[in-house]
Amino acid sequence: MTASQSLYNLSFKPLGRHFHVSTDYVALNITGCDLEVYSVKENATQPICATVCPDPGITEMVAMHNCNGFGCCHVDVENDADTYQFKFVYGHNPKNTKAHSNQTSQLWDKISITTDRFQLSWDIGNQSACVACKSEHAGCGYNYNTGFISSPSGYRCFCHDGYTGNPYISHGCSSNNKGYNPTPSRADCTRQCGSIDVEFPFGLEEGCFAREEFHFNCTNTTSSPILLLRDLEVIALEVIGVNVDEGTINATIPDQQLANPTSDSGQNSLFSAYGLFLSIKWVAAKLSCAEAQHNRSGYACVSMNSKCVEVSAERVYAGYRCKCSDGFQGNPYIQSGCRDINECLQPNKCKEICHNTEGSFNCIECPRKTEYDPLNMQCTRIKQQTLLV
Repeated sequence: MTASQSLYNLSFKPLGRHFHVSTDYVALNITGCDLEVYSVKENATQPICATVCPDPGITEMVAMHNCNGFGCCHVDVENDADTYQFKFVYGHNPKNTKAHSNQTSQLWDKISITTDRFQLSWDIGNQSACVACKSEHAGCGYNYNTGFISSPSGYRCFCHDGYTGNPYISHGCSSNNKGYNPTPSRADCTRQCGSIDVEFPFGLEEGCFAREEFHFNCTNTTSSPILLLRDLEVIALEVIGVNVDEGTINATIPDQQLANPTSDSGQNSLFSAYGLFLSIKWVAAKLSCAEAQHNRSGYACVSMNSKCVEVSAERVYAGYRCKCSDGFQGNPYIQSGCRDINECLQPNKCKEICHNTEGSFNCIECPRKTEYDPLNMQCTRIKQQTLLV
């Protein structure tokens, strides 16, 4: 700014047809003292914001922090124009003449434009068949990270879910869930801490858990195990129950270590927790079932009669876990861990004879001239009554 000039014009254009702003509008913060800001469209001028500086010593940091008209004003620019044009008019308000002469702030001498809501995405034009996407775990067309569909004139590459890196080079997308080992390296693992069973994929000693996040700490044999969840801003959780088939951990927070309860889980966390009494959902890895099954050496569902289940937490995809197939129960993370359920031992499964089969059961009616004896759980011949005449 110069002392003799009171009018400034600014215009800018998008960076090109292959660059896209990732929001519907761009949020601009305009700092300066005694400014009137106008939007110019088709030779029509419209006021959009203004600034005043009653405090001649106001700093740019203070002005930008509030951006409420005192040294800074806020403008939302729609992301649908080819060119943006602004006019800045320096105010000659007599009330501010004294303040300007005694100015101690640099905002009297400059105009700054910043943004806190702007992200640039881009695509590749004049090519076909996604030839630029070199990595074997890359795709093109839709960018899941920004949520933008490529323009008709081009496309962009992205790493598949569960992979990160550079999709434009060979082997550029690598799994962000390395480290799951479906086979414990020790055969003498301690599987109990206090009254809590610690089943694989969790463990207490090195070589007994599937990944570092599943390492429980057992301070003594009479206490409950402790699970560290750094992503949840929790130092330690006291585990009071684990259900590997349902993918849940019940825990409490000892000594009120969590001052402010939270339901947030880190973006890369394998856990999702809620409240002071925590019911924690966990996943084996942040992969889809198809991606996990593609790498059999790191696939968690090793038991026969087990299946992969995809898990979401608060409507956000979290990853996959394992579950015994219908008609089976147990631990799907170990060999032969899913065992057949004998449904015939459950009450009222059948009105008459119950026949258990692997993974299921059948109900059989008693033959003619027999009836079902619920005490002996078998069909008995109907006793004929003798009539006395």
